[in-house]
Amino acid sequence: MKTYLSIVLAAVMFFAAVAVGPVSAQVSKVFDPYVHVEACRHEIALLDRELQQLDQDRQWLENKISTMSSMNRPVSPTLYQSVAYKQNRLAALAKSRVQYKAVLAGLTAKLPDPKTTASGQPDSETKDSGGSPHNGVHTGQPFGSDIRAAHDLMDRMKAYHIDEWFDILPAGPRPDVVTSTLPILFSSGSAVVAKEYHGFFKKIAAFIKDQPVYIVVDGFADPDPIKTQKYPSNFELGAARAANVIHVLTDCGVDPDRFKAATTGKYRFPDERPMSAEKSMERYVRITLIPS
Repeated sequence: MKTYLSIVLAAVMFFAAVAVGPVSAQVSKVFDPYVHVEACRHEIALLDRELQQLDQDRQWLENKISTMSSMNRPVSPTLYQSVAYKQNRLAALAKSRVQYKAVLAGLTAKLPDPKTTASGQPDSETKDSGGSPHNGVHTGQPFGSDIRAAHDLMDRMKAYHIDEWFDILPAGPRPDVVTSTLPILFSSGSAVVAKEYHGFFKKIAAFIKDQPVYIVVDGFADPDPIKTQKYPSNFELGAARAANVIHVLTDCGVDPDRFKAATTGKYRFPDERPMSAEKSMERYVRITLIPS
């Protein structure tokens, strides 16, 4: 990882040294900023997944130690050693993530303006469409505008004190999206939204109302099967969790026509984060903001 980070950092320094203006075909072969942006974002996504999984494992170990201590049961030194190892690993990964974030910020700051062509003149498609980055018309340079839109959302979230809940999700060829990284959790077999989250929902509703975004709410369930009159399977349970979060947000003033509810129940797509060993962490809802 350190070797790759050095390569990316060297690439950033090289790109910064290139004079502003037309980029020759020879230079393009040496450095493509969009390729390095995607590679850097991919590494950050991998780090995020490992950090989340490690932190869940650490919390599980600490809870186990606490439970054993409260029952006056002897705690194996191996458990304490495991917690210490995971804490050290978390610190190292967090440091690497900060470094990659700095590299990504340097790369995106050097991306060309999507409203202009390589010759520095306004792009004809942008000019014909009125130049609006949110009018649904692609200008032929999607990466720059998509990255800016997602980063703009993250910057605006700071004013509403909800930025710690979200991060930019690397989306490959699709536009960048901003997704919640802190899960909204539920009790086993329940779709009731805990009151502790209502303050957060009020903040995000106040933010969303003035932003050009669509909102996808995904509901998930743990692997335990369920078969009740209300929830015949985990699909219905996951859908109910997503729907209840949408109801809370619409009650806070967000337009219902901006939402889409989704669920895979207890199942996960291949590119989803790994299933946690702690089942309580799998009973959650994820909110994704898609710049329109």
